Amino acid sequence: MAQAHNHIIVGIGNRLRGDDGAGLYIASQAALLLPGSECLLLHAPDILLSNLLSQKKRAVFADASVIPEGPDIVLKRILPSTDVLPHTHHLSIETILRITEKLWGRAPLSWLVTVRGRDFSHGERLTPECRKLAKEASRQIVRLMLDDASRD
Repeated sequence: MAQAHNHIIVGIGNRLRGDDGAGLYIASQAALLLPGSECLLLHAPDILLSNLLSQKKRAVFADASVIPEGPDIVLKRILPSTDVLPHTHHLSIETILRITEKLWGRAPLSWLVTVRGRDFSHGERLTPECRKLAKEASRQIVRLMLDDASRD
């Protein structure tokens, strides 16, 4: 079984903007299905994550997607960015991973799971469609973590 000290599940989103809270829901649900998991819920990726990430073997980031086309759920491996570090207040997860490598000498194996959101208006509830997708995404994270940890 995946050990809690080896991985982290990071949910990203805003629970006050409808389906934008999907990443938070996904991470919370996955953590419930993986007892002892470390779960962190954030409004946006933050450079302060770098120290914590440097201590983990695996990381999964969960977020809502606003892209209207393509699969409803996407689970993909992500790598540290190879681009020049941006001069902005908005950092991608890949950039956070690159900063983690630069500062701490390593970054965890990382994945991003996104689910298609449908309604990002003000409100604290996920749409029924998004909630269904988020539950499936949570199960995908659990399978990923258990499968990957079995290779250790």
